[in-house]
Amino acid sequence: MQKKAKRLLSTMVAMALVCSLVTVMPLTAQAVNFNVSTAAELEQVLYNSVDGDVITLQNNIGYNSCITIDDKTVTLNLNGYSLNVRNDSGFGLEVVHGELRLTGETATGKFRVSGSEAGVFLLHGKAVVSFAGNTSLEQGHSAIFADMDSSITVTGNVLSGSTSGVYAIASTVVVNGDISFDTYEFMDNTKDRHGIDCVASTVTVGGSVVVAGENAVGVRVHDNGTTYISGSLVTAGEDSRDMVINYKTFTVGAPTQSGVALYQFPGATWNLYADGGSSVYHRQVSEASGAPTITGPEEMTLPLGYAATSSGVFTITGNPAPTVRVASLDNDRITWNNSTKRIDIAAGLASGIYTVSVDASNSVGEAERHWFELTVTGVTVENQVGTLRAGTPGSVTFPVYTTSTLNGKTGTVSWYESADGTRVGPTPAWITSTVSRVTSGSATVTMTFNNAAAASPGTYYFKVTIDGSVSNTAVLTILPAGSSSGMQNFERTQTYTPGMFDDVNEEAWYSGMVATVYEYGLMRGNSANTFNPTGNISLVEAIIIATRVHSIYMTGRADFVQGDPWYSVYVEYAVTNGIIMSGDFTDFNRSATRAETAYIFSRALPSNEFPALNTVNSLPDVTAGTPYYDSIILMYKAGILTGSDYIGTFFPDSNILRVEAAAIISRLILPDTRISGKTYG
Repeated sequence: MQKKAKRLLSTMVAMALVCSLVTVMPLTAQAVNFNVSTAAELEQVLYNSVDGDVITLQNNIGYNSCITIDDKTVTLNLNGYSLNVRNDSGFGLEVVHGELRLTGETATGKFRVSGSEAGVFLLHGKAVVSFAGNTSLEQGHSAIFADMDSSITVTGNVLSGSTSGVYAIASTVVVNGDISFDTYEFMDNTKDRHGIDCVASTVTVGGSVVVAGENAVGVRVHDNGTTYISGSLVTAGEDSRDMVINYKTFTVGAPTQSGVALYQFPGATWNLYADGGSSVYHRQVSEASGAPTITGPEEMTLPLGYAATSSGVFTITGNPAPTVRVASLDNDRITWNNSTKRIDIAAGLASGIYTVSVDASNSVGEAERHWFELTVTGVTVENQVGTLRAGTPGSVTFPVYTTSTLNGKTGTVSWYESADGTRVGPTPAWITSTVSRVTSGSATVTMTFNNAAAASPGTYYFKVTIDGSVSNTAVLTILPAGSSSGMQNFERTQTYTPGMFDDVNEEAWYSGMVATVYEYGLMRGNSANTFNPTGNISLVEAIIIATRVHSIYMTGRADFVQGDPWYSVYVEYAVTNGIIMSGDFTDFNRSATRAETAYIFSRALPSNEFPALNTVNSLPDVTAGTPYYDSIILMYKAGILTGSDYIGTFFPDSNILRVEAAAIISRLILPDTRISGKTYG
């Protein structure tokens, strides 16, 4: 009631003037929808919220404190964005005599919660989260601690670094994913770990329970508690570290001991503890009627330069109808078409072998996986911006991709007059080109000055031929002689006046970066008096910015004459100069993802302008399978990308906002503003 009174204060003051003359009816606060874009806004809204309020995200937010819901019901609408909570000095989420409801969760929009004492603590509370984790090594700490008639649903996984994955007392816990521990880091110094400690509660796990450490207990159930596990129960001792890291690759044997599928590694003590009045059940979903099946083509071969095409038809069965997903290192070009039951393959893949997993899943049985191998024959030169400076001895190396059928072969370089590679040009006498032997389907071509003083500035085009297979056209740029970098070409050409854009808050974190990109002529407003800071950047806008950066770096100018369509001149320049490759994108008007923007911006400058300032061991949501992985890691190391929170979460599949693009471009052209000295993972 204290917070409700704050909201009603102004009304009560006004009513006080006439309260002696009339009877004042009781006042109640109306539920409010709060839109929040930053951690500071979220903190203020959480403090002021009352029963029935809705908090709607307008951006991805990293939050480093506890979210407390006390004696009220609040709805968190993710709105497709993510809220990542990590509190290293307490609970991540605390719900006492209240409820936190969750809406707007998507494949990329998640509510992740972790804390040192508990990721989630509930006392007579209810909550829904996407992920729960515990970050402490101290005994007695859990990823989830549900006490006294509480209930929680975790739509994803539970990860603990301490004693318990789930500790439930007279409560109900549902985990749709797995319960596991960070075994590699914490295994040697943690004892008495429990995947589930269930006291007079019901705990349901849709995935597996995996526990490691001395005296590890997979599940402990007492006082008439009940636990359901749909996956496997795995425990491991300290002598099995390597096996534990790869536990998902093991096939657990036939169900034993109360129906739980058990696998005990050397060094483990108990898999299961249950008193006489408690039960642990294993749902043998792999044998259930209606489980998904998938059959179809296993391989396909295409020549380099192929047109967009599709695989043969797959046969999918199951009741209910399974959901099908494909995953590959180029999953932006290799996608599932549910209407035709085929894999669609966009144009533009480089030479090589692409291994694709096709997974079918439904609510009845375990997911079924089918492997599909796509081979693109030929030779592809990674068309990066290769740059040398006339008068300065040096070399530059381009990656070359092909197939293992050419292993042991070497190749030659041919020079051309233009990017279309149709007219053979003269060979630069001052360059020596060397193609390495193909190993594991890849090679390199190295361009080295043999007479740097004689080098002529300009743009040079070449192809690589290996055993009769001819590559795409790649670009080598020779800069004019001089000791200075092209970074000196970036100069302020316009004046930014605070307040010139009505929708830019000059106190916001991004205002200085908006001013920078405007003054350097790299971004403009979307109207005379608006910048649209929270609007999305389209692919063509990202390409235009990158071409301006590249052209200014190379020539000191960014003069482009628009054609038909209006953006064609920018796309042609980007392809010609190696910023993108022909076939990378088909719809230039759609919004760009953060991963795509990292790819495009990372190729706007020569590779030597991206010195490593940070160490990147890992990122929370970026793996080797993430599209444009190399570009993302390059930009993090160079201090141009920093992530959305202090652990570096990137959200590669989310659209990028104009203010986020402004921040990246500012750091790109002004090296002194780049972030340094950080270690990720």
